[in-house]
Amino acid sequence: MNFERMGQFTNRLIAIDSVTPREAEKMKFIEQELQTRGLTTRRLSVCGERFNLLASLPGASPRLLFNTHVDTVAPRYGPHEDERRIYGRGACDTHGILAAFMEAFDVLVSGGL
Repeated sequence: MNFERMGQFTNRLIAIDSVTPREAEKMKFIEQELQTRGLTTRRLSVCGERFNLLASLPGASPRLLFNTHVDTVAPRYGPHEDERRIYGRGACDTHGILAAFMEAFDVLVSGGL
């Protein structure tokens, strides 16, 4: 596990405004990140500009589901960090979890486990 890469990704997620219902920009960013990793993505409409994402390996049916939300509540703040922690809206309950999911995926596909 690359904790530095995971922390950088967490900070990038926190920096994008995702206060409900403005999470579309963040979802587009995540979609791009998933596609960069070689995953096929499918948008599942929720309401208006809001959507969920389903990602899978090309040609494969999803067999394992990582699930989190990305919307946050006001007021928006962060990211900032000290030598031990990352601070910002969603650092511990959405964005840090999503960064850990992405890192786990990277490790799995590289055969690191």
